[in-house]
Amino acid sequence: MIRIMVTVVTCIATLLLTLPYLAKGGVILMTLVDSYLYIVPIYILGILQFITVGWIYGMGRLVRDIEMMTGTPPPIVIKFIWCFILPPVFLIFQVISFVNYTPPSFYAMDSRDPLSSVGPRNGVVHSAGSTGTSSRVCIAGTCPFLSVFVTPATRMGTC
Repeated sequence: MIRIMVTVVTCIATLLLTLPYLAKGGVILMTLVDSYLYIVPIYILGILQFITVGWIYGMGRLVRDIEMMTGTPPPIVIKFIWCFILPPVFLIFQVISFVNYTPPSFYAMDSRDPLSSVGPRNGVVHSAGSTGTSSRVCIAGTCPFLSVFVTPATRMGTC
């Protein structure tokens, strides 16, 4: 009973959290969330993971765990890279991403050029309606493929 309640509460909470994406400004909200909540913390989480695994958990324990699972220990070069090379590299990438940061731009197209809104610009992809068309093309191209190459017993209700 508790499992069902947790599932119901999780589904309802997720539904309520995603409803703003269906509104008129949903694409803008999606771009903002993608810009700020994915790109910035990915390097910080990588640095924390390398420090936690390599220094707090310990490289010796990690090597023993990998050897227990695979039968062979990782090379010494890999251990050196995990502990000493990758954390500073990720830190450099984080600094570079802060230096090269440009805020997301919306509606940054030239009205005289109809193709100016297609493609990446300032880290934001302006689709100009091509997303819906491409997904319909994929569905329209997949259904004939399934109807020809899938056996009749497994084809029931695919298209």
